[in-house]
Amino acid sequence: MNFLDLPHELIDFILQNDVLNGKDICYISQTCTIINGICQSKELWRQKLQQRWPGLLQRYSRSQQYDWSSEFRKCYMVGQKVRSMVEKLSPTYYSCEEVSEEGFEDFIKLLDECNAGEIVLNSLMEIFHDQKSHCNLTNKFYAAKVLRNIQHHYLQKKWITHLDQHPNDQWLETGAILLSQWCQPTENIKENNVYDLLDKMTAQVIAKCPENIASVFKREKHERSWSTEQERTLLETLNSVLFEDYKLRGNSENYYDELNSYIHQVLSRGLGIPITLAIVYAVVARRLGVTCQLINFPQHLLLRWKEHPLATPNQQFTYIDAFNQGKFCTTEELPSAFGFPGNRFLSYEVFSRIDPIEVYRRMCRNLINIGRQQSNVLDSLLCLRNALDLAIILSPSDIDTLLLSVRVNLHLGIDLSRTSQMLEKIVELDASNAQLVNYLSIKVEEQGKAYKEKKNKEIIPKIRSDGKNKNLLFSVGLVMCHKRYNYMCVIYGWDYKCEASKEWIHQMGVHTLPNKQHQPFYNVLVEDGSCRYAAQENLTMPETVSPVSHPEVGKYFESFTGTHYVMNNEKSREYPEDGVATEQSILKTNH
Repeated sequence: MNFLDLPHELIDFILQNDVLNGKDICYISQTCTIINGICQSKELWRQKLQQRWPGLLQRYSRSQQYDWSSEFRKCYMVGQKVRSMVEKLSPTYYSCEEVSEEGFEDFIKLLDECNAGEIVLNSLMEIFHDQKSHCNLTNKFYAAKVLRNIQHHYLQKKWITHLDQHPNDQWLETGAILLSQWCQPTENIKENNVYDLLDKMTAQVIAKCPENIASVFKREKHERSWSTEQERTLLETLNSVLFEDYKLRGNSENYYDELNSYIHQVLSRGLGIPITLAIVYAVVARRLGVTCQLINFPQHLLLRWKEHPLATPNQQFTYIDAFNQGKFCTTEELPSAFGFPGNRFLSYEVFSRIDPIEVYRRMCRNLINIGRQQSNVLDSLLCLRNALDLAIILSPSDIDTLLLSVRVNLHLGIDLSRTSQMLEKIVELDASNAQLVNYLSIKVEEQGKAYKEKKNKEIIPKIRSDGKNKNLLFSVGLVMCHKRYNYMCVIYGWDYKCEASKEWIHQMGVHTLPNKQHQPFYNVLVEDGSCRYAAQENLTMPETVSPVSHPEVGKYFESFTGTHYVMNNEKSREYPEDGVATEQSILKTNH
């Protein structure tokens, strides 16, 4: 039998095998007209796309039809462009603390013009999550910078579309997923994965229900109508599935962990706070045909369920505490359940349903408060920055949020153009802030000038063989241990003597060291996320070397070998002789 005598469906199936990649299919398609026709199969190219980019298919909408051959071609071309653009960032922004807004323009243009938001994001995720944790560190460093900016640009449109819907049509899980994606822009969060898990939970509730209820789900959705008793059975079964089978629980031990606010983390870790657990509870209940509404109760958020529709308004609802294993409470039981005095009057508002946008705002406020408690070292402010940026979309006229965002941006020297726009907005909202805005505007202008100077600054090589550098014992890329404070760090620069101010020398006690400031000092990235300036006599090479977890490592180094860090091109130009010196130090240590 000739190969072409096989049924075309079988040939298509053979070509779908993952031994053959997209390029192979292109070559095979040129063999003859019949094979060329088979190679136009949509399912064939859908399989090839899934094989080449395993996570990307989950990013596509399930409600749309796609030409998978065109999508494969687009994924390949866009991926090549994204990688090329990321590689150009280090030479351009090496001397700057942050990538400027113009540095993201080409990515945004590619995203908008090609209608390729998910593909651009997936390409950046591929760079950042490449399964080689100690390689390609510079590309990963800049991919993370781009991801945060591009995610926000892309998700802002999704947020606007979501918020434009009527509150009754805004699915809480959609908003919760958008919030998670916004606040964790480098995490590969796929909304379809969250929807699938929520659907799976729903299916397990149905499977555990009595037959008279479970059988109803086999009918058309519009035929379902539950009695109060059936709804209670469904909710009691829901409690069993969420809190016994999936072991969801309130994170009382680490209540202010930001991960408690992200729905995908709540579902994977089983830990949450009242608001996220209530969202999970409400959205699964909705899938079951039971309406549970979130209410703005003091201390923490609760759900209400209309168990007694014919009772007086203040007796109609049963209240559910998802943080406390789905406990049911009556109106009378609520004050004592949460420690309020029995005679305390609770206003009608605390029992009223709140719209989804108020839920999102409350989640943002939680994250802003968490972010303000974190350290202000480099990426430690990301939680605060991300939450503030989202809060401005949800409440664009909130002056306090705008001012806090302006101060954070000025502190970090980032997003200066957008910061100027926020200052203009503050004056429009309240002219009494004009004096403060003028002062902050001057600061923005000063930082803008300083940024341009840094960007245009040429790299001046530091030659260790120069006579004045003869006392250098260590070199860039070596992992060191501080003798006094016992922290691990990696050297990313040096001076033949202390170049800090006299005030700093006195404040840090340098004048009390045996060699005082007249010895080499090293710029080091410390494992706690800080950058420090350490005297040579305080550093020593450790017996065992491990990677230094610091957000800026990729800015200066391309890889970690297991014994030391390898400089990237820009750092090698700055310290051209240190690469060899580092390797020689490692050889001496090994011998």
